[in-house]
Amino acid sequence: MSEQTDKVAGGHSGRGMKILLAISLAFNMLVVGIFVGAYFSRDKADNGPTMRELSYGPYARALDPEVRKQIYAQVLREAGSSRENLRQVRASFGKLIKELRSEEYDRVKIRHLIEAQQAAVQRRPQIGLRLMLEQLDAMTPEQRAKFADRLEKAVKKGLRPRPDRKP
Repeated sequence: MSEQTDKVAGGHSGRGMKILLAISLAFNMLVVGIFVGAYFSRDKADNGPTMRELSYGPYARALDPEVRKQIYAQVLREAGSSRENLRQVRASFGKLIKELRSEEYDRVKIRHLIEAQQAAVQRRPQIGLRLMLEQLDAMTPEQRAKFADRLEKAVKKGLRPRPDRKP
């Protein structure tokens, strides 16, 4: 049997490998984009850092700036810096790419590596959610009502079309 026929018979067609590599590249770009976007989306004003990198934009904007700073600092303590997380995700891509290039395809290893990447990316938003809910739990009804007012404004502001962005 020819080498090409062996690869197809073994389940490693050239087209299948190209598809896997394309998926890997797309996922890599997604993860890098999340971390780069998070890094550059910090508030420049003295209102403290936003939690946009934690996927809670309107909620974070509705929090008191001091509370927002406290939550952000706690996320850093619990999850570490986004740069360190990015280094870990990049390292795991090296392992994933090595596995994809291996003669023996191991679906379980591939799945484990991708799930570990997803967990690393989701860790910060999960911590942010827990901390934000703890803040809401501690609020009086009056404080929650004020938070709701600020949240409503933040949502309306976020939904308005921006002139610098195309629809």
